[in-house]
Formats: sequence, C-alpha cells, structure tokens
Amino acid sequence: MSLNAVYQNEIKKTRQAVANAVKLHWNNLPDYRDDSIEPFVSKVVPIVEAGQRRAISLTDAYISHVLGVKPLGLDLTQLTGANVRNGVDPATVYARPFATVWSSIETIGFAAAVIKGMNRLTSTAEMDVTLSARDARVAYAKADDNIVGWTRIADGNCCDFCQMLDGVKTGATEPQPLHNGCGCDAEPIYGAHVDTSDFVSFEPGSVFDDAEIQQHGELGPYITNKAYSFTGPKNLN
Repeated sequence: MSLNAVYQNEIKKTRQAVANAVKLHWNNLPDYRDDSIEPFVSKVVPIVEAGQRRAISLTDAYISHVLGVKPLGLDLTQLTGANVRNGVDPATVYARPFATVWSSIETIGFAAAVIKGMNRLTSTAEMDVTLSARDARVAYAKADDNIVGWTRIADGNCCDFCQMLDGVKTGATEPQPLHNGCGCDAEPIYGAHVDTSDFVSFEPGSVFDDAEIQQHGELGPYITNKAYSFTGPKNLN
C-alpha cells in the first residue's frame, strides 16, 4: 500500500470514528426539542474537534514524511472549530440536525425525521474532519516554501466528479474543492525547479468535464454538477 493510501485510510477511519461517536449521542437523546440542543452540542463538539486534531496531525506527519523532514507541529487551534467554517460557531453547526428534524416531521413522520437529522449530523462531523485535513495542507504549504503545489489524489471509492479532478495540479496555498462525503486529498509537489505551466486554479466557475467548482460561503471551494445551478448552502453541511 502506498504512503498516500495509508494516509487516506487513516483519515477515513478518523471520519468514521467521529461519525459513529456523535451518532451514539444522537440516538441516546431523550427527545429532539430545544432543551436538548445545548447538552448535546457540549458533548459532540469536543468529539469532532478531537477528530479534527487527529486529522491535522496525520496530515502534518504525511507531508513531512513525503518531504523527508520532521513534522512542523501545525497550530491546531487555527485549523479546528469555527476556523475551518469561515467563522461559524460549532454550536450553530451542530444545532442544525435538530432543525432538520423539526422541518421534516410533518412531511415524513417523526422516525424518518430523526434519521434524517442523524444523517445530517454524521455528514457534518465527517465534513469537519475533512475540512481540517484540507486546511492543514494549506497551512503546511504556507509554512514551508519547498512546497510549490499539489496533485489531487482521488479516493479509491470517489464519485464521478472527483474522478474528473484526479491528478489535477494546483498552487501551494489553494484549498482543494470537496463535497459531502469526499475522501480525496492531495500530494505535495516540491522542489526548486518544478514546471508549473500545467497548474490550474479551482476558482469559482472552473469546469473539469462535468464537474464545476463553486464557492460555498462556509465550506470554501465546493464540487458541483455543472448541469445544475448552485443553490447555496441551505441543503449543505
């Protein structure tokens, strides 16, 4: 197994462990009313941030191993919580599954609404781990001038759109676009005489076959289907 495959697998296990842990707390709730939100958030946010810290440390270790240097010791506080969601408080983020339940009960019934809320919760938790890993790569590049760019590496079970982005090369401080459930990452490009003529930008509106990049106000660059208009953040995590 390649070093990158090992790294991807460890990040995946981290996402799954965090999702399973927050799911357990969701299923143990006495109800899904307002009074349950604050106690729930106080329990799950530390779990998510622990997963984020592990993702950051794994990313630091992976890149350092590729470069043949010691890990940098990235600033964990700058790469977790609100800092990876454009300043949005985790308390706000992890109250959203409750709103999903309330808004869905009348149309799909209580049991299905609770499951829908749970799915949003686990997807959100996994996304936060992914965001920390993504931002850790950018932070590493800003701290190490040897990195001149990134080669996007598709997850083995990636979607068709991510397959279209596999192997795309971008600048060192450009964050990789993602989507809910995305397991793709990027490998550092480094050296003194790297040809950057084939580097591209993931700026909003960029199209790669059928995949289009849009800017999500909370999550940053986001992968969408170019056949559909981007509708904004209300249905995203």
